[in-house]
Amino acid sequence: VSGEFTFVNRGDIAVTYETKAAPYQSTADDNGGQKVDYQTETDYTQIAKWITFSDNSKGTLAPGENVKIGFSITVPKDAPNSDKNGQYAVMLVESKTAGDQGSEGTSVAENAGVGPIIYAKVNGNTRETAEIIKNDTDGFLFNPPITVSSIVKNTGNVHAKVSYIMRVFPFLGGESIYNNEENPSTVMVLPGSTRYYSLTWETAPPIGIYKVQSEVKIFDQVSKIEKLVIICPMWVLILIAVFIIAVIFWIVARAKGRKAEA
Repeated sequence: VSGEFTFVNRGDIAVTYETKAAPYQSTADDNGGQKVDYQTETDYTQIAKWITFSDNSKGTLAPGENVKIGFSITVPKDAPNSDKNGQYAVMLVESKTAGDQGSEGTSVAENAGVGPIIYAKVNGNTRETAEIIKNDTDGFLFNPPITVSSIVKNTGNVHAKVSYIMRVFPFLGGESIYNNEENPSTVMVLPGSTRYYSLTWETAPPIGIYKVQSEVKIFDQVSKIEKLVIICPMWVLILIAVFIIAVIFWIVARAKGRKAEA
């Protein structure tokens, strides 16, 4: 397989760049975000060794200039392991810019690498299995927005595109007041990795009762939920509590007054 991508210097000084292929892994971290690894080699990242680049894969770019970098992927006849036919790598363009002039000469500043990710399948025994661990939303909120969250795990041996749909309806039914059904959110999940994801209705009113539906799909696994969500600010609860207390005092005072009259 051959192709090319464009590297652009959007800065205002010249950069020296060099392109390399690196392993690519991504999974959930302990805080619910994503942890990306460009260094650890596994059976799923062997493709990084099969990528070669064109002669212009390194050089210098003036501000505003761009370069088209060609690449080729050649799969060895004996690779990969038949149970690891999902393969992942990133084509990193690492750049350097000249820094401030010091006593020992010009310093060099490292810039973060950028580049396209390769999601590939090679011949082998494809296993498309997954587990939807969580698909839920809070039933009571003091303030908007309304958010549905999910956790999925890819237990297969190839990458999977996960789709997420959220629909919000008025409590008494009718048409949805929010949904992304025509343009579902999607993310890619690598084999053996876990993915946290959330969808949010940012413009939810500050008070109300809604029926919220969430649908998560990975491979042939589908999880659908419908939940009643109440948004009630704290000041409303305080007013209700004050009203209830006032009514109780009024009832007690009235009962005492009747006893006194008797």
